[in-house]
Amino acid sequence: MSERKWRSADGPRQIGGSLDRLFGRLTPAAASTLTSLIDHWEEIVGPEMAAATSPMKIEGDTVTIRCDRAPYASHLKLHWEEFRGAGGSLGIDIPKSLAVVLKPK
Repeated sequence: MSERKWRSADGPRQIGGSLDRLFGRLTPAAASTLTSLIDHWEEIVGPEMAAATSPMKIEGDTVTIRCDRAPYASHLKLHWEEFRGAGGSLGIDIPKSLAVVLKPK
């Protein structure tokens, strides 16, 4: 079995370094929005949807959401404007464009 990229020769990498690399690619505004989106995700999409989905990244005017299954991806796409409105009521300027990645847990 091949060595996973997230492992160094000394074992698993520290999560802090990975987060620094991730957030280092974000503009300060995008990092703030992503943090707020992660913190309030359940309030925005509801507990069932939040259990099966999670915000991954923001690039430009697109937010990428990970989904466990295709029905959740379809639901996100269908109701994205409603979710953006719920985020807006919490003071979160959620990007208009949505990208969905299917990745089972």
